Amino acid sequence: MESPIITDPGIESWYRPSPDIAEFHASKAKIRALVGGRGTGKTTGIAVEAIGHCWHNAGAKGYILRKTQDSNEDTTLETFDHQVFPNLGSAYRDTGVSLFKKIDGGRVFRLPSRLAVEKFNVWKHQNPRASKVQTLTWLEAVGNIFCSWLYFAGVPEKRYRASRFRGYECSLLIFVEADQLEQEDLDLGVATLRWKGADPTTCDAKGFIRDTGVILDTNPPGTKHWIARLEEESKGDPAVRFWHLKTRDNAHNLPSGYTEALERQYRKNPAMYDRMVLGKYADAFDGTPVLREFTQAHAGLALPWPK
Repeated sequence: MESPIITDPGIESWYRPSPDIAEFHASKAKIRALVGGRGTGKTTGIAVEAIGHCWHNAGAKGYILRKTQDSNEDTTLETFDHQVFPNLGSAYRDTGVSLFKKIDGGRVFRLPSRLAVEKFNVWKHQNPRASKVQTLTWLEAVGNIFCSWLYFAGVPEKRYRASRFRGYECSLLIFVEADQLEQEDLDLGVATLRWKGADPTTCDAKGFIRDTGVILDTNPPGTKHWIARLEEESKGDPAVRFWHLKTRDNAHNLPSGYTEALERQYRKNPAMYDRMVLGKYADAFDGTPVLREFTQAHAGLALPWPK
C-alpha cells in the first residue's frame, strides 16, 4: 500500500496569483466577483479558492455552475484537471485507494480536507498492513464524512423559477461566466448557502459551516448589465467585493508575448480593449456605424418585390 498522503495541498509552491487575486483569496466578503478578460488568471483563481475551501472545511460542499454542463466540461473542468490538480501532488491523484476521487467522469470530486488527511494518516499508522479492501471500506465509511465534495453542473433550467435551486444547498457556490446568467440566479444562489460540516472548529453552534460564500467569475459586461449595477449599488457594503483584473498583471503566468499580442488584437476596438485587456465594463456597441459606406443606392429598390 502507498505511504500516508501529504498533510498540505502545497499550493504555495507553484501558485503565483496577481495582487488583486491574492486580495480576493484573503477577503471574507459573502459575495466576491472577479471581473476580467483573457489571461487574467481568474479561472485558476476560483479553482484554487474552491480547493482551499474544501481543504479547510471538512465536509464542505461546493458547486461550480455555468450556463450549461457542457461548457463546464469544455473549459472549467479542464483547468482543474490539467492546470491545478497535477500541481498539488499525490494527494490529488485518484489511485483507487486515495481520499481524492473523481466520480461520474469529473462531474463530482471527493477532495481531501485537512481533518480527513489527519484521520487517514492515524488509521494508516494503526493499520500498516491494511488490504485494499480494508482501505476502501475506511474511505467509504469515514473518508466520505470528513472529505469535502465539489460538483460541476449547469445552472438549473429557468422554467422551474424559484424552486430550481432546490437541492443545491452548499457551503461555496461559484458562478463561472456569470455575465451569461441573470441576477435571479445570484439571488437564489445566496439562499443555498447552508451546509453542515464535519469539523466543529469550522462550524457554528448548529453545525453549519461558517465560511460560506458566492463567487462570480465573469468577463466584463456592458455598463448597464446587472453585474455592473450590482457593483454600483453595493459600494460601501463589506459583504460584496469586486476586483477588476488586467491581463498585464498576470503576465508572469502567461507565455512570452501573450499580453502584447492581446493588446494588439483589440487596440482598434476601444470598448473590447477595455473589456478583454483592462477588465473594465464597456458598451461594445457604442453607436459607431457598422456599414460605413452604406448609401440609399444599396437599398435594392429595383428588386422584384412580391406582389
